Amino acid sequence: MKILIAPWGNPFGWKDVEYVYKGRKKSDGKKLKDPLPLIKELENPDKIIIVSVDTLADAYVYGFKNPSYNDIKKCAENLIFNFCQKELGFIPDKIIISYGFGEFSKMKFLGSAMDFYYDVFKELSFFFTELEINNKIEVIFDATHGINWTTILTYRALRNS
Repeated sequence: MKILIAPWGNPFGWKDVEYVYKGRKKSDGKKLKDPLPLIKELENPDKIIIVSVDTLADAYVYGFKNPSYNDIKKCAENLIFNFCQKELGFIPDKIIISYGFGEFSKMKFLGSAMDFYYDVFKELSFFFTELEINNKIEVIFDATHGINWTTILTYRALRNS
């Protein structure tokens, strides 16, 4: 079983780029905002997981005077889902939205990077536990767009799960 895992930051600032993976470009010659469609085309993974942070929702939580944490998390998940569907032409099998931290334009997120790590570790552990695996698991880890600490901690959580 092949699983493609990609930590992401904010995809709405990404530009179209001609990605090359294993010496090849996208078969239709399209420039992409992310290499996942190219990796998907060449590797044919069984599952695709995108990992991102709840802080992504800061600029996009409209219509909520006092959004609950579930509203914030769902907003971030929907942003990733819609971006994949509209910009990249596929739907990931799982989107993990974990804890970010910092002060942004509309919200302040308290916590630490380790909160992110433990949550991603938990989510990946549950994901791998629930798979029906007949033989080995091959993981492809795409570190193209993760925020530095999310990439490192997602990789660490993957290694430990």
